[in-house]
Amino acid sequence: MRAGTTGKTLLRIAIEADGRVARIDVEQPSGTTREHRQLDALAVRKFGECRYQPAIDDAGQAVPGVLRREILWNLEDRS
Repeated sequence: MRAGTTGKTLLRIAIEADGRVARIDVEQPSGTTREHRQLDALAVRKFGECRYQPAIDDAGQAVPGVLRREILWNLEDRS
């Protein structure tokens, strides 16, 4: 917040059939500065800690899947 860094991070999250994260890729980083890289790393870490509902195939079986999440980093004036 002190640096005033804003941006948008786009993540691609691969989910295993049991709901665990298999892999997270940053498809679009929030920017090019050190602070932006820190925001992107935070997003990867926090989304990696989550458990997800797996995708379901036509037979009703849990299967691996992929989802994308967009994180908007903005600052609000709270004064």
